[in-house]
Amino acid sequence: GYDAPIAPFCNKTKAQAQAAACPNCLVYNTNEPKFCWKLIDTTDKKTYFTDLPQSIADIVFSNQKYIYTKVDCNSYCIWSVFELRKSKITNQFSENRVYLETFDTDTCSKLFVNRKVIHRETADTIVTREFTRKLH
Repeated sequence: GYDAPIAPFCNKTKAQAQAAACPNCLVYNTNEPKFCWKLIDTTDKKTYFTDLPQSIADIVFSNQKYIYTKVDCNSYCIWSVFELRKSKITNQFSENRVYLETFDTDTCSKLFVNRKVIHRETADTIVTREFTRKLH
């Protein structure tokens, strides 16, 4: 989501602002404080969200069977990671991909842009990761 320009929503009730936005949009007061959240799904997978007000978290997360709690925004970081697979046999790269990964505070303190690490190695492949951008 994003914070829409305030002009079309001035001097309107929440219901009027909701109707003026779109049927599937969620509306909240931009003065409402925002928090960081940790979600745990039914498979124990953890996901983190930043800058989300309580009212939106209650709507979105309570309907999804998540356990969600406010967390310290400095207790995790989110990085864009570039993963490269290199064949030891041909010396060629294949199956490169970019994805987002979340880390805890301890790991966050050890990461920086352009850091490269060997993620795993098999008899014929080396998988490396390069940390390209810190998003949170």
